[in-house]
Amino acid sequence: WGLWVDSNRWRTWERSEILNEMKQISEIGITTLILSDPGSNKKGRQDEMVDRVIDWDLLDLVLSEYSNARFSAPAIISLQNMVRRINAFLKKPSYTMDAENLVIVREVFKKINNQWPDATLFLDDEINRKSIEQRTTASITYALAGEMGIKTFTTMTRIPMDNSKLPLADYTSFNGHAAAGSNDLLLWNATLDRPTQWYGSGTYQSQEGTLYPNRMLTGFLNWKLDSQFHGTWTFQRPDLDPYNDFDGKRKDWCLAYPHPLANTSIYTVQWEAIRLGINDYRYLETCQLLIQQALEDDRTGNDQIAKQANDFISELKAEIPWFYGQNVGGEKLNGWRLTLSNFCLQLVQ
Repeated sequence: WGLWVDSNRWRTWERSEILNEMKQISEIGITTLILSDPGSNKKGRQDEMVDRVIDWDLLDLVLSEYSNARFSAPAIISLQNMVRRINAFLKKPSYTMDAENLVIVREVFKKINNQWPDATLFLDDEINRKSIEQRTTASITYALAGEMGIKTFTTMTRIPMDNSKLPLADYTSFNGHAAAGSNDLLLWNATLDRPTQWYGSGTYQSQEGTLYPNRMLTGFLNWKLDSQFHGTWTFQRPDLDPYNDFDGKRKDWCLAYPHPLANTSIYTVQWEAIRLGINDYRYLETCQLLIQQALEDDRTGNDQIAKQANDFISELKAEIPWFYGQNVGGEKLNGWRLTLSNFCLQLVQ
């Protein structure tokens, strides 16, 4: 489970404050953080460009404590605006990619890989919606990272009709409309032997102030998709006053609100829904594991219970609605979890 964590707000925080918030995020079940582009606009000579375009102090501050927060998967570092910053310094058009700035990009990648070899790079977002120029630049940077042995991540808003237009990233996460509106992505992934990865929970319209949407998306629907990755967008990105949705150009995207008096966050109902969803998923996975163990080992005497549980699991997968489906309600989700729990208890006796 990944979270767009909006890490640039940590620039003014103490190390202990950052670690405390990362631990709180990890404890609800998030396994990886998607860090904001750590951009910098430092002044200096052109031969200092690598140090000027990235805030290395911020990256080091966050990643030096990352493992202490007990995330089980490497961090994903966004560098979506890096090429534009380089070109701004060089006084070139935004998406120029020539020999001069390619050298700088390579040196940035090299420094990241040397200091944080497990990190994954997020070089561009929703590539299918970008201009030809932007897609060309993204393809070059993704290819360069691949040549250097660095893992990469991207997002897409629809399933490509032409497989030759697939992004070069190692991990491609599709938005909820593409991934969970029907079984199209499951079928497409099966033909390409690709894992399902998607994002859709978080602070989108209608997800605030209620448990159901984020719980369903991160839990039961995530399981129905047999997903290897689900991303939650986004943790804390207000526009002007975070406690006033009407003072900026858009609403405030907040799963948690900044505390007015301290460097910490105030969590919301929709954030608690992420925890519930992740726990729902764990109940499903545990039940399936116990079913498998019982069916493979006749000595347990639980084969009949296992068959009943397996039938329930099959019926449940068909009953879970797709992304645009009916809101079955929280009581239904509680009932599903209770049934799974009862089967688990019977299977371990």
